[in-house]
Amino acid sequence: MDLVILIMTAGFLLLIYVWFPRSRTRIPPCPARRLPIVGNICSLKQDTRTQFRTWWQQYGNIFSLYLGSTHVIVLNGYDMFKEAFIKNGDACSGRPRFFIDVASGLPGKGIIFASGSYWKEQKSVIVSILRTFGMGTNVLAAKIMNERESLTECLAKLNGQPTDIHDMLYVSASNVISSILFGQRFKHGDIEFQKIVETLKSLISDQQTTSLVNFMPWLHYLPGDYFKAKSITSNTHQLLNLLGMITDRKKRDVPDIVNVDNFIDAYMIEKDKRDKAGVITTLDEDSLRKIMIELFAAGTETSCTTIYWCVL
Repeated sequence: MDLVILIMTAGFLLLIYVWFPRSRTRIPPCPARRLPIVGNICSLKQDTRTQFRTWWQQYGNIFSLYLGSTHVIVLNGYDMFKEAFIKNGDACSGRPRFFIDVASGLPGKGIIFASGSYWKEQKSVIVSILRTFGMGTNVLAAKIMNERESLTECLAKLNGQPTDIHDMLYVSASNVISSILFGQRFKHGDIEFQKIVETLKSLISDQQTTSLVNFMPWLHYLPGDYFKAKSITSNTHQLLNLLGMITDRKKRDVPDIVNVDNFIDAYMIEKDKRDKAGVITTLDEDSLRKIMIELFAAGTETSCTTIYWCVL
């Protein structure tokens, strides 16, 4: 019995040591005392903007919070941003852990959640490829105009019947991205492409409820799927598989490529060049798959939402 009490006491003291460490003078002040496991999450109010403004007035342009066990530094003001991200950009350019990145099975790959030298190389290659396909030029504008004509034809077939155009806009925006990634567009009724679009929509929608999982990953293992963590994992893998099947059909051996008309070929050519030159490179097929999801998500959701609100 005494041994059990001793073990419980030791465990309790260890918990206190871990969750309530001694103050460290080099860490910005924390507005509220953190609790075990949840940190300062319980101190956050529904109107976080007003609360953060109050804390800014009390503690200045920099203070800290604990969201779960994650230590978060809060910056306020232009001068503080410039100090952190311009003058000390290398030290502050890392990416935090996001559940959706881990759920993909390819953490740290791609461009959105990457950092360091890997991110720099991937970004340089992606921007270079997109420019060759007309980013910022009339070439891309022509692709958009072609997709606009297709959308207009779909609307004309409704014969003036009221409809929600959100799904049509989503497919049209996705098709512009698809024409760059795969060198082809899909019909609005294409079953395979519709599945990609629906999975992408579900994935983006579910992210709104996973904020806590980013800071407390153990929530993913709770029964049920209140935070949509399991749904995000499933949809991410499904999207990777769907895009992977199209990629496998489009992918060609580099020596067989004559006309480069899609992102996949251009990326693999660049990888082949660096491999033959004996240059150590981060370009690989896993990164390509992750980049494709990110381009689809970023390019489709923002464009569709903007146009949708303009129409409304």
